[in-house]
Amino acid sequence: MKLTKAIRRKLGALVGVADQRVAEVIRARGGNAANVREAGPWANETLGKSAEAAVQGDQTADKAIKIAKQAQRLGQKLGGDSS
Repeated sequence: MKLTKAIRRKLGALVGVADQRVAEVIRARGGNAANVREAGPWANETLGKSAEAAVQGDQTADKAIKIAKQAQRLGQKLGGDSS
């Protein structure tokens, strides 16, 4: 996938993991199962594809990227993970 300037800007520091699934990025960054569920259908798509959709105006894709970026904070906020 070609990462345009807009997609790179949307991903920010996560541009290096654009080819990984959103769920994998969330878990790797300390998020929990609740965070993955909150990402909705975008959890099974790549971060790059989600960013492309977010740039085109998809609010659910934008939310999934925000969750991935803030996974460590969100995982700590909710405490432990039962999954």
